[in-house]
Amino acid sequence: MNILMDTVNMPEIKIQAAIRMCVDDLTKYLMNKYNLSRDVAFAKLQGTVLFSLLNNQDSGLIFEQNEYLFEALDIELDKGPEALNSFFMNN
Repeated sequence: MNILMDTVNMPEIKIQAAIRMCVDDLTKYLMNKYNLSRDVAFAKLQGTVLFSLLNNQDSGLIFEQNEYLFEALDIELDKGPEALNSFFMNN
């Protein structure tokens, strides 16, 4: 995981906006990949470890590129949370 910025110096409103943008992009990704409605895609995302990590500002995931987040989401959905952990440790 490449953390480009530190959330300590970032105003809370900007952190929350960044989280919302990531969640929105991941929701749209699921909608397109699985042909899901927004509500179903968001519910699927909410059930992931990745969603929990995104909402933890200390994870630094809000600063990652969408492609990295999409790959992480695919890994978790296809192989489970343990594979996601391995992905993060190796990237």
